Amino acid sequence: MLISSRRVNAPTSRVLVLGPIEVTTASGSVAIREGMSRRLLAALVIRAPMPVPADVLIDELWDDRQPTDARNALQVLISHLRRSLEPLGDGISIERSGSSYRLVLSPPAELDAELFEEAVRQLPETFTLDQLPEAAEAALGRADDALALWRGPPYVDAMYDEFAQVEITRLRELHATAHERRAQALLALRRNADAVEALQRLVDEHPLRESVWSSLILALYRSRRQAEALRAYATAREQLIDELGVEPGPDLRELERRVLDQDPVLDVEPPVVPVPKKGSRTVSPGFVDAIRMRCRSASGFCVGCALRPPSSFRRSGPEQIGNSQSERICRSSFEALRLS
Repeated sequence: MLISSRRVNAPTSRVLVLGPIEVTTASGSVAIREGMSRRLLAALVIRAPMPVPADVLIDELWDDRQPTDARNALQVLISHLRRSLEPLGDGISIERSGSSYRLVLSPPAELDAELFEEAVRQLPETFTLDQLPEAAEAALGRADDALALWRGPPYVDAMYDEFAQVEITRLRELHATAHERRAQALLALRRNADAVEALQRLVDEHPLRESVWSSLILALYRSRRQAEALRAYATAREQLIDELGVEPGPDLRELERRVLDQDPVLDVEPPVVPVPKKGSRTVSPGFVDAIRMRCRSASGFCVGCALRPPSSFRRSGPEQIGNSQSERICRSSFEALRLS
């Protein structure tokens, strides 16, 4: 599908596939017959704007129960669907080229799946110190706007059709990513209880997604619920062994170790990449990147020495750093890097 650059909230005609398949205009919904018509529209939307041969559509819609005159039956379905889409004018049309059909979407018509994907791709994974809290609050709002487009399981009218499975899986992954990015924003804003609630629902839906378990464990730990954080790790491990026959990955195992050790890095507020002040002397980018990679592997965030800007590293090593909370975190980062 061609991803557009239109805004999520633009008032226009839309084809809706994130839930029951519908078509809406500024004046209301356009009736699309349940059953074959919606499955046909789904088959065309998923391939748009590429043409789909009639034989392929016949096989996908009827499989081994094809009517006697399958091509004529398909033409009747196409005709009914075209009449249903007429209220959209030139915004959406079904074109025929030889023995193939293709769906053409053009402004002002939009596809909700495209809008959703565009919105999710723009959600940040991390935040810098000079952006907070505004950037996290803005990301939270954008995540809520994107998730408001999700009305239910995608392509629900074609949920059992083989042609829709890849796209359904892709959209479900994007949906999980949107919830994860939303949870990251909640954590950056120190709304730990809200993050726990959202992530617990998400692990129920995606029990094998280690990144979600990592975020949940971190949120529980930051809520002063260390025992529950460790139980969450044990549950994640059990799920992975039972379902996939594998142990948790190194990132999740490292996070468990840090929770057990009550590593101060996990309590960094906020969990972000530091930004040096103008004119300050900083360490080399390669050194900061190495610390960032090490810390991010455990917590899902670019932690580094987030309580102090990189100008903190004006001296040569951890033995020269003091004993405040921020300085202990700086030492932890130095030592983690040295031991890696």
